[in-house]
Amino acid sequence: MKKMLEQRVYTDVEFGVNYVTHLYTLAGAGFYDESYVKKYQSSVLPDDGEFLRQNANLMSFMRRDFGPFAELLYFTPAYFNFETAEEISEYFNAWNNAVKQKSFLPFARFSLHPEHGIQFFGMDNETWEQQILPLNEIFNKISQIYVVNLDYYKIKIWPEVKPILVERSESLNHRLQPNLIGKWEDCTGCKFEGAQYQIILFYAGENAPSWNNLSLDKNTAFYNLRTDYMIAMISHELGIHILRPYLKETILQDEKNIPKIDQPGIYGNVSYMASESLAAFYNERLSDGKLSTGCKSNDYSIFKQIFESLYYPNMQPLDLYMQGVNRYLELKGKATHER
Repeated sequence: MKKMLEQRVYTDVEFGVNYVTHLYTLAGAGFYDESYVKKYQSSVLPDDGEFLRQNANLMSFMRRDFGPFAELLYFTPAYFNFETAEEISEYFNAWNNAVKQKSFLPFARFSLHPEHGIQFFGMDNETWEQQILPLNEIFNKISQIYVVNLDYYKIKIWPEVKPILVERSESLNHRLQPNLIGKWEDCTGCKFEGAQYQIILFYAGENAPSWNNLSLDKNTAFYNLRTDYMIAMISHELGIHILRPYLKETILQDEKNIPKIDQPGIYGNVSYMASESLAAFYNERLSDGKLSTGCKSNDYSIFKQIFESLYYPNMQPLDLYMQGVNRYLELKGKATHER
C-alpha cells in the first residue's frame, strides 16, 4: 500500500508577482519602498511612471477594499505567473476582446472569480457606456505599460533580485513546522482542500499589503519581514485558507448585511475582523500560544475574549464565528445579525 505524501507548506519564488509588485511600487499604488524606487524608477519611461502614479488609486487594494483594477493588474497576473511579454499580451488581449463583445467568454480562461466576471459583463448598457468604457481606456494604457516594460525588468532587474529571494525562501522553508496542514485540520476539524500551500515571496514594496491571497492554495508576501513573524503568519494564512471554504457563504452574507463600525483604531469590517481573529485564535491554540498573529486593528483582544468564552472541544468553526460576530455586535451596541 502506497504511503500518502504529506501536504506541503512552503515558500517559493516566481517572476510574475515580482514584476507586478515592481510596477505597483513604482506607481505608489499601495506599495511603498523609497530605496527601491530610487534605484529602479528609471527602469520605466518618465511618462509611463507618471501615468501609473496618476492612476494608483485605481490599482490599489488593502484588506477588503479594492480599486477597480486591482484584480486585473495584481491578483490575476500574479496568480498565473506570466513570464513573457507574449503571455501577458495574450491576457490583456483576451480582456479587450471581452470588453469589445461585452461578453465574459473571451476572458473566462483567465478569470479567478467567474461569478464576478459574469456579473460585470452583465451590467446595463448605460452604466457600461458611461462608466466602464471610459475607465477601460485608462486600463488599456496601463496594460501597455505592463507589456512594454516586462523585458527590461526580466533582463536587468530580475537577475539581481531573484537570488536574494531564493536564499530567503530556502531559509524560511527550513524553519517551517512539519505537518502544519495536519495540525490545523486536527485543531479545527476542517480539511484543507488543496494539495499544497505555497507563499510566493516578492522583493519590491517593503511597506505594502502583504499576505495577499491569490487562490485557495497560493499567497504572496514581502520577503524580508521579521523571520519569527513570517513563520507565524504563514501558519495564520494557511488557517485562513483551511477555514475559508467552511465560512465563505456566511462571511459574504455578513459583508453585505453588517454595517461597517466607525471606530478609531480598528478596520471596522466586522466579518473581516472576525474571520481574521478566528484564524489568530486557532493559531494560538495549535501552537500553545507561541504563534501570536492577532491584529489590534482587527479588535483582536475583544474577539479573543469572545472566542475563549464560547469555545468548547469539537465546536465547529462556523458556529464559533457566527456566535462570535453576534456577541461582538452586542458589545458594540449594535443589533445582532440574523442569518
